[in-house]
Amino acid sequence: MTALLYNNYQSCLYKDETIYTLKKDVTFWRNQYHQEKATLSTHASTHTEQVVADHYLPTRGIQIDRCDYTILRDDEMEPPGTERLVPQYSLAVPTNWLSLILAKCKDKGPKFVIKKLLDGIYEPCQLRSETASMLFKTEIGSAIRAFGITKLKMKPTCITEAINSKVSTVNRMLRRQDSST
Repeated sequence: MTALLYNNYQSCLYKDETIYTLKKDVTFWRNQYHQEKATLSTHASTHTEQVVADHYLPTRGIQIDRCDYTILRDDEMEPPGTERLVPQYSLAVPTNWLSLILAKCKDKGPKFVIKKLLDGIYEPCQLRSETASMLFKTEIGSAIRAFGITKLKMKPTCITEAINSKVSTVNRMLRRQDSST
């Protein structure tokens, strides 16, 4: 019994040391990322870099970077570093971006994940006059709906509620911005 406890104790120490090392690596790479991002933003000259810089980030809550998604043809392969949001759908998103969203939303629930996907793919002004049923008619909206059903195990009505809730929040935020300017 004591040998088993000792082995578990050693295992815990090893895991603790591994976690500490990984946290240091994350901190290092996060700093590298911010340095590169600052360098790129000072040298920004193309239109696509300006779009990324102009991406809306809320002042509170979880901030999601803009998704550099691709709409693929049926027979087209995903570009390196991307994956289809759902197989058989044409929306391909960066693998790291999707992993980051799922990690940030780990304990938040599937409706929250859907809202964060919308944050990264759409700008608030693009959602202003939309509804869930209008979004579902687009390639992006139908892929998000399929993602909710297949990967997040959501009912279609819950996906509709999440999208309409997000649109309502966006409209309220935009009205506040309009009234303050």
